[in-house]
Amino acid sequence: MEGSVLAGRYRLEVLLGAGGMGQVWRGTDQLLHRQVAVKVLTRPGDRVLTTRLLAEARAAAAFSDPHVVAVHDVGEGQFGGHSSVFLVMELVDGRPLSEVLQKGPLPIDDVVRWGEQICQALEAAHRAGVVHRDVKPSNVLITGTGRTKLCDFGIARRALATQGLTATGMSIGTPGYMAPEQIRGDTVGPATDLYALGCLLYELLTGLPPFTGEPLSVLSRHLEQPPVPVRARRPDVPLALDRLVGQLLAKEPGKRPASAAAVGDALLGAERGKVATRIPPPAAKDQAAVDPLARTQTAVRACPEVDKGALKWGRGRASLVLGALVVLDLAVLAGMNLVWAAPLGLLAAGLVNLLYDDGASLPGRGPGQPQESGGTILLSLGVTTVLSVVLLFWSPAPWWVALLTAMVGCPLLFACASGVARLLARLASTAQQADMATGVGLTNGTLAALLVPQERVLLTVALGGGTWLAIAALTAVLMPTVRRA
Repeated sequence: MEGSVLAGRYRLEVLLGAGGMGQVWRGTDQLLHRQVAVKVLTRPGDRVLTTRLLAEARAAAAFSDPHVVAVHDVGEGQFGGHSSVFLVMELVDGRPLSEVLQKGPLPIDDVVRWGEQICQALEAAHRAGVVHRDVKPSNVLITGTGRTKLCDFGIARRALATQGLTATGMSIGTPGYMAPEQIRGDTVGPATDLYALGCLLYELLTGLPPFTGEPLSVLSRHLEQPPVPVRARRPDVPLALDRLVGQLLAKEPGKRPASAAAVGDALLGAERGKVATRIPPPAAKDQAAVDPLARTQTAVRACPEVDKGALKWGRGRASLVLGALVVLDLAVLAGMNLVWAAPLGLLAAGLVNLLYDDGASLPGRGPGQPQESGGTILLSLGVTTVLSVVLLFWSPAPWWVALLTAMVGCPLLFACASGVARLLARLASTAQQADMATGVGLTNGTLAALLVPQERVLLTVALGGGTWLAIAALTAVLMPTVRRA
């Protein structure tokens, strides 16, 4: 209640939020004249909530760290006409990390910086024998200066305690961030918090936790299913950082990093593309034999960054193939003089090379599947425009055929290009190579279809499609093998 004074000392001024345990107020410590946050139970007769609030106070009082919300006092006072337990904490000027995540995945440098600070908080807690058990974005505050503050130790417990807030065999926590041993109700320890930290880092990097859906389904997948690697959802994440998150999400506690401090060191190293020596990666053969997650991570490690020089040379070779075939088509099918055909071939080669030069890709369809670049979209649009103009002015087809082609041609060609790229991905070394080979084939197939007599529509379409597939496959085979960096 606004204006209430608890224990004759703490005046409640502004309601900051409410949850399952009670309400959090901005208040003033009238004795020390400082701003504080006061958590008050709204169900004073609930013994479980009272126990949790006291546990939070004791856990936070057991250690101190700049990245943990400090607890100043705990007491009992009149609130809403009832005697209620309250907790007085440091007032943090900031917002929850869950609110920051609403805008989508975070920049990698922010993930590394904030993750390392959370590791400092967890290391301090673990050294004091405290396991948080509920590490998640809503329990991490980001201050106005960009620092993290870990809060809400309401379900924390001593790492070696045999009795606490739950009975043996019971699990407690948030489904999206619970470690397998926590779900089973087994003994929890520092490794349990590290698993939750892995889930949190995964969400910061990709925008989603490792598993989503109904709570029971999420819990089951934590127990049995390896998550999709981070780089499959966000390819710009450094390989070392992806590997570190995979280690944190190991199903067995003993296969996770040794400590929060080690994870903090590894985070700083991973941003520079290195793995900290305090977390030596297990041998791929040994780990893959015992851990399904290791097989997933081994597959990612087998696909490091490619040699950009080879990609550039492959793009140039494909452009030359396209130019030569365009000259051949114009000379043989249209009877054009080589003096005119050669410049047109060079123009086509330069245009396609330019379309694919930026290497920009659309979001991938899934792990191991090629990504179409913006060049494929522009090429499909250009081909559709040319076909529509030819059908409208130089074809006996009705006008509505040209209109229909202009409306559905681009998405149809792009869908076909996706299918061809999937097939070529087995021949070419990279998704970019498969994509460009598809573009080369599409250009030649369109030209061949336009240069032959068009009285027989089906024959023309078959010739264009066949030329597309044949030239695309040939170009993919001629692409240079990409050396791994």
